Amino acid sequence: INIKSKAMASYKDYIPGTQAKFNVWQSNFMKNIIQHAAAWNLPADEIKTLADLQKIFEEIYALANRSAISSRTPVQVAFLKKSSLDYKTALRSFIQRFIRFNLLVDDSSKKALLVTVPDMIRTPRGTPDTIPVVSTLPVKGAAIAVFIRQQPGEDGTSKRGRPKEVARIEIAVFLGKEPPASPNEIIMKTQHGRSRILLSFSQEQSGTIAWIYARFIGFNNLPGPWSKVGKEIVPL
Repeated sequence: INIKSKAMASYKDYIPGTQAKFNVWQSNFMKNIIQHAAAWNLPADEIKTLADLQKIFEEIYALANRSAISSRTPVQVAFLKKSSLDYKTALRSFIQRFIRFNLLVDDSSKKALLVTVPDMIRTPRGTPDTIPVVSTLPVKGAAIAVFIRQQPGEDGTSKRGRPKEVARIEIAVFLGKEPPASPNEIIMKTQHGRSRILLSFSQEQSGTIAWIYARFIGFNNLPGPWSKVGKEIVPL
C-alpha cells in the first residue's frame, strides 16, 4: 500500500507581509529600540546599521508605495522590493542576536515591539483524549482517500482536523473480510501530519474491503483512543 498525506501548514510571521503594514511595524520597532537602547544594552553600531537601512527603505517607500501607483516607476518598485528585503533580513538578525535571548527585554517590552518570541519554557502537554472520526472516499486507480476529523461540535472542527494538543495522526489499515478484534493487532500502521491521506492499492486488491482505524498522537508521543472503524471497498 502506498500512502500520501498533505503537507503541514506554515507558521504566521511576526513581520507583516504587506509593505504598508511593514512600514508601520518597522517604525514602531525602531522607535522602541532607540528609546530603550541603554536599558536593554543594545549595541550602538548595530542600531546605526538598522537606522541606515530604515532611511533607505522609507525614502524609496515614499516614492514607490501603492498610493503612488500613478507616478512610481518600475525601477523604483524594484528598488523598494530590494531595500525591503535587505531591511527585513537585518531586522531578523538583530532580533535573533539582541532581543530574543536578552533578559533585559521583558515580555511586556517584546509585546510593545510586536515581536513574537518563542517561550523558552516548554508547556507540558497531555495525552489526547479525543476520539477521531474516519471518513473515506473511493478514488479511481485502486485508491482510497481518508479524512480524519474531530468529533462534530468540538473546538476548531470548522478549520482543522485535529485538536491543538495533537502532534500527528496514526492510521491502521487492514484488508480482508473482517478486521481483527483490536486495531492494535493490525501490522500496517502509519503516522501523518494531517488529512487528507491517500491509500494506493494494487489492481489485484480491487474489490477487497479496507478496514481503517485512526487515533491522535500527542506531543508527548503518547496515543489517544482508537476511532470506530471505517470501511471502504478498494475500487478499480
